[in-house]
Amino acid sequence: MVHSMQTTPTSLITCDVTGLIIERDFWNSVEEGPTLRILRCSEGVNCMVVDNTAIACGLLNKTVNVYDRASLDLNLQLSGHTDHIWCID
Repeated sequence: MVHSMQTTPTSLITCDVTGLIIERDFWNSVEEGPTLRILRCSEGVNCMVVDNTAIACGLLNKTVNVYDRASLDLNLQLSGHTDHIWCID
């Protein structure tokens, strides 16, 4: 089940309760062939926000993870929430 979705000028990014964040780059798929990037988070993803440099997502384990958009490496993990994170901006 998709929990959050965001578009960029060239792609669609979705996240789900299983912990997958999937980016489909539609522009490059037309020019070069299918383009799909998948990031598996340690926990299910309730919500996310994406910009040119980062993906920030609220996880079911009550943390916020911030990933580098280019490499998909985990840059930062924020904890302290006492309930699930339902929205992030």
